[in-house]
Amino acid sequence: MTRRPSACPRLLPALVAACVAGCLGPAAFRVDGDDTGTPVVADTPAPDATGDTAAPVDTGPPPPPLRPAPAGLRTLTPAQYVASVRTVLGAAGDGLEVPSLGAWATSVGAAQGGIPAGTAVAYEGAARAVATAVFDDPDRRAALVDCTPAADPADPCTAAFVAQVGRRAFRRALDEAEQARWVAVAEAVAAEAGAWEALRLVLSGLLQSPSFLYRVELGEPDPTAPPDAPRLRYADTELATRLSYLLWGDAPDEALLDAAEAGLLADPTGLEAQVDRMLADPRAAHGLEAFLRELLQVDGLQIVEKDEALFPDFPQQREALADQLLQTALAAVREQGGFRALFTTRTLFVDDRTAPLYGLPSPGSILPSRVTAPAERAGVLTTAGFLALHAYPGKTSPALRGLFVRKTLLCHAIKPPPAGVVTVLPDRTDQGLVTTRELVAVHQDTPACGACHRYMDPIGLGLEQFDALGRYRQTEHGLPIDPSGELDGIAFADGAALGGLLAQHPALLPCVAAHLVAQAGGFTVDDAHPEVEALAVGQGGAAAMLRAVALSDLFRLAWPADPEVTP
Repeated sequence: MTRRPSACPRLLPALVAACVAGCLGPAAFRVDGDDTGTPVVADTPAPDATGDTAAPVDTGPPPPPLRPAPAGLRTLTPAQYVASVRTVLGAAGDGLEVPSLGAWATSVGAAQGGIPAGTAVAYEGAARAVATAVFDDPDRRAALVDCTPAADPADPCTAAFVAQVGRRAFRRALDEAEQARWVAVAEAVAAEAGAWEALRLVLSGLLQSPSFLYRVELGEPDPTAPPDAPRLRYADTELATRLSYLLWGDAPDEALLDAAEAGLLADPTGLEAQVDRMLADPRAAHGLEAFLRELLQVDGLQIVEKDEALFPDFPQQREALADQLLQTALAAVREQGGFRALFTTRTLFVDDRTAPLYGLPSPGSILPSRVTAPAERAGVLTTAGFLALHAYPGKTSPALRGLFVRKTLLCHAIKPPPAGVVTVLPDRTDQGLVTTRELVAVHQDTPACGACHRYMDPIGLGLEQFDALGRYRQTEHGLPIDPSGELDGIAFADGAALGGLLAQHPALLPCVAAHLVAQAGGFTVDDAHPEVEALAVGQGGAAAMLRAVALSDLFRLAWPADPEVTP
């Protein structure tokens, strides 16, 4: 029998805590790596004392097959929560504002964390507000409820509403006990407050249920597993949920639920048919956008601070920079050849708030306009959003920018700085004001810092022609800037050239595949493992890589949760 969390018709904070504790128990998940979703790269050579990469060594026989992620429960990320509420509401939610709620912004974090009490209170308030907004508006109410309920224990409208909306909310059909429980709640309320109020309370309760707030992916015995391997496979409705959040960033649609309930997803042919259908659907853009949002850490712009004296307009630019970074990335991947195009695209999106950062004329609107990047820019690394995100409040940071390329885009392991080391560069030396390149040279000559900084800084120095807000500059403190750099022994002239070099780096696509597996499964993997590399071979195109991941054993199979590991 498949274990499910209780329906919890009304989810007060104390009840949320109890539901979370009961559902997760002691350790539903094991996540290897950090909670940012950065893939683990145990075999990546570390820089030696000179800053060069250690020579490869014979690692012996091929590694064993990767162990799939543990089965368990995953909270919805804020983006998934908004999309899922809208799916439950359907046309009734058109134009309705849904707050972005959730304690975990990344998929790996959502797989290892629960729901704190404060988030539970926010969920309750949002559920009540959404239900009230729908049922207080006759048009929205009619779009959600296609019948007229009555305060009658045998009312078919109430039962149909519970079954239809509950299926969308729980991403599966309610079982008999759940259906009876929710109908009983509606009947009790209808007797006291009326039939419409009963349905409003049911909607509010469904949006607070653990079966909605958690992705229930507990698995079932895999009939093809070897006798000595306690491997699981995801049940069809669980696999439908995984597919939908991977490919669409949203809950399953009716067609996918129908296929799951008919047992079609357990058959390879049926699974391929659904994956291909979903990738051909316009909603696939939302799934890709969700992946790019995590990969590029776009949401980090919401908490970045800038020196108000130097950048007084940044608070008004912040949201636009985030949105336009994501739009630029999405257009590059979908229209210009896949993930490699992220770093070579000449397409930008700007509005009146952000065009001046690029030295471009304002388009006359706060709506984003597509433009061609100036000659000094190419790829997302030269967008103002990325550059502002990876800089200090008032100055640039070659280390932060180089670290992102090394750790996030190439999956190279970089150790944190030693305790007590000051990581922010000063403004000057004993000789007075100098360029950041000259200050960085001091770091590289310091034994405690040099090994790692010589691995990061030559990359980030290629972006020094862009200040802490991403504006182009040719001088710093009146001194000329040298924007050249080096990536793994290959020199480049500037930030645009860095993008072209990175696009062809052999570690790029395996690293992207590892991130995609991490988002899909909620666990981190080694990008150098043959199973992950196989997902990236020839897969510069996003749809091809997504398809490969969705059909892989790493996505379809699971491992029993380890009771010795706590989230």
